[in-house]
Amino acid sequence: MRLPLVLLLLLTASPLSAAECRVIDPELQGEYQGGCRKGLAHGEGVAKGTAEYRGAFRNGLKDGHGIKTWAWGDRYEGGFVGDRRQGTGSYLWGNGSPWAGERYEGDYVADLREGSGVYYWPNGDRFEGQWKADVRQGYSAMEQRRQAAANARAGAFAPGTLVCAPGKIGIAHEVMRVGMVETVDDSGLRVRLLEVEGRSGIVTSGGSQAGEVLRAPVSDWTPCLERPQPSNR
Repeated sequence: MRLPLVLLLLLTASPLSAAECRVIDPELQGEYQGGCRKGLAHGEGVAKGTAEYRGAFRNGLKDGHGIKTWAWGDRYEGGFVGDRRQGTGSYLWGNGSPWAGERYEGDYVADLREGSGVYYWPNGDRFEGQWKADVRQGYSAMEQRRQAAANARAGAFAPGTLVCAPGKIGIAHEVMRVGMVETVDDSGLRVRLLEVEGRSGIVTSGGSQAGEVLRAPVSDWTPCLERPQPSNR
């Protein structure tokens, strides 16, 4: 029995090429393998040009879930609507990019990051929060950690706190400066020096003197409920 001519043609036909089944994205106009309807990529397919895409098409446009990669290593995986990134997706910048190793995971609207998203840097820092028109809104998690640490330091060095700092007078004479915090701000502490204790008692000459007001970074001082003694070395 002879097969109907149409069925025979379907069984022997080769997959449609990009010339026979059009892909709208100019970066993907080279090779195409996959579903086709009315001369346009439709359904699941693979398209290659200066970039490569594997995923869903609708009327020649990327539409649905897909993965697009570029020659320099960038990779996007997620939702597309009408050829644009839309919905939830993940974008990784490749080795050939100025932002190599950085990554975004979150919401997209019309190719732009918009909604909730997390941006990761290779050093472990990240921004987690809201995005609007491709621009992050508010503080990053890194900035929030720094602010929390700053708040903690401010609490530890509230005005009236007794603070201590080891130091030296001359080359080898070790002392312990003892003071009272007067103010604390972003630039550090303002400390009124109460005394400078040496191995032989109160130092009355050389270096800082009792009553002097010092400005110094927070890191130079330690809260001291009990006054530590200078080293014997």
